[in-house]
Amino acid sequence: MWLYLKAPAVSDGNNFGVDVQNYVLGELKAMRTAMEAMVIGSRDYHWGRAEGLAKLLGSDSKDDSTSTSENTDIDGDNKKTVKTSTSKSSKVSSSTPAGFPDYKEYVVALDVKQYHAAFSQLTDMKNYYLRAHVLFAKNMKRLSDPRGEGEDGRSSNSMSMF
Repeated sequence: MWLYLKAPAVSDGNNFGVDVQNYVLGELKAMRTAMEAMVIGSRDYHWGRAEGLAKLLGSDSKDDSTSTSENTDIDGDNKKTVKTSTSKSSKVSSSTPAGFPDYKEYVVALDVKQYHAAFSQLTDMKNYYLRAHVLFAKNMKRLSDPRGEGEDGRSSNSMSMF
């Protein structure tokens, strides 16, 4: 945001500092986009690992059923007899997939791949921060005052063309 605020009004001539600002902004946007892609990659890893573990561990299914029945008998003297019976049953079944060793190897391979990807991504992040620091350090004069007009905005530079 600071770079956007430091951009001078559009005019003819002496735009080298503005070009430097635009270059730095473009580089920062590219770095940010790359880091956002790293976050999406982590999400995809967790989804794939959950799928593999679900197949590795099998699926447990539990069926609960309850049935209630009421019988009402009416005698000749208008007496009601209500009989209620309730039965509950529960069934738990578990299944182990046929390719058990393959799913285990899949999850292990996915974890190893993610470990190396995470190391690479952290190295890239470190390099992005270093690159941003170098861009700011080397170009601070042009970034803070792109046209070399001084802090107050008037042209007091004797070397300026205008």
